[in-house]
Amino acid sequence: MTFFENKIISIEDMFSENEKITLDTKKLELFLNGVKLKTESKDGVYRIYENSKFIGLRRDKDWLFKKRFDFVIHM
Repeated sequence: MTFFENKIISIEDMFSENEKITLDTKKLELFLNGVKLKTESKDGVYRIYENSKFIGLRRDKDWLFKKRFDFVIHM
């Protein structure tokens, strides 16, 4: 392992205390294409997963998952 590999923290690990939301394949596709999905969750930043695969982070505001102004990782 190199010096930098010991120092880098993944986004998933940095936000490990934030709540997790799992989307099925269809909802993930809609979400990544900019469709606003209604949720029952409070405002905040959530870790987004498809099954057990980490997709990225999303902000939930006013009961909508919004794509703009959010940091997304899609692997």
